[in-house]
Amino acid sequence: MEFTHIDKDQKPTMVDVSSKAITERIAVAESVVFLGSEIMAAFGNSGWSSKKGPILDTAIIAGTMAAKKTSELIPFCHGLNLKSVKLRIAPVDDARLRIEARVKVLDQTGVEMEALTAVSAAQDAEFTARAAFLATVPDAGDLVPRLHLERTLHAFATARDDASELAESFLATYPDYPEAYRAHVALAEFAAFDFFPAKHQSA
Repeated sequence: MEFTHIDKDQKPTMVDVSSKAITERIAVAESVVFLGSEIMAAFGNSGWSSKKGPILDTAIIAGTMAAKKTSELIPFCHGLNLKSVKLRIAPVDDARLRIEARVKVLDQTGVEMEALTAVSAAQDAEFTARAAFLATVPDAGDLVPRLHLERTLHAFATARDDASELAESFLATYPDYPEAYRAHVALAEFAAFDFFPAKHQSA
C-alpha cells in the first residue's frame, strides 16, 4: 500500500498539489451526538442557552474557527483560502443532535479535513454545554463523579482505547450514583456517538 504522505525515502511529507487544476471543491461531514432526552428537553426549554451562553451559536462559531485553523492543527494539511464554512445543527429526535459542516474552496486540493475538523469542534462545544448542564442537576452527586461521568462519555464519543476501562471504573467507584446517569455510561458504547466521515466531495 502506498501512503501519500510518505516519500520515497520513507519520510513524512506534504503532498505536492502544484500540478493540479484550481477547481471548486466541496466536502460535507456530519455527526450525530447523543445528549439524552432529559438534557435535550432542558436545553429546548431554556431556548438552547446555558450559563456559558447560546449553545448552538457557540458550536457553530467553534466549528467555523476550527475549519479555518485546520492546517495549523493537522501537520500536512495545506493552508487554504476557504470560501465558505456552513454548519447546521438540528435535533434528530428527542435525544440526539445532528451536526453538519459544509466547506467550500477554490483550490488545488480538497477540504475533507476542514469539514471533519469543523464537526469535531462543534460537537466538543455541545459536550461542554452538556457538562455545564450536569453541573446544575440536583442530587446528581458531587463534582468528582460528574467529571468522571463526562470523561467516560467523551471517551466513548471519541473512540478512545480506554473508554471501556473508564466506564468499568465509574460504575464500580460510584455504585450509588443516580441510575439515569449510570445507564448513560452503560449504553454509551452503543449509543453515545455515531460519526460519518466526509460523504461528498466534488471533483
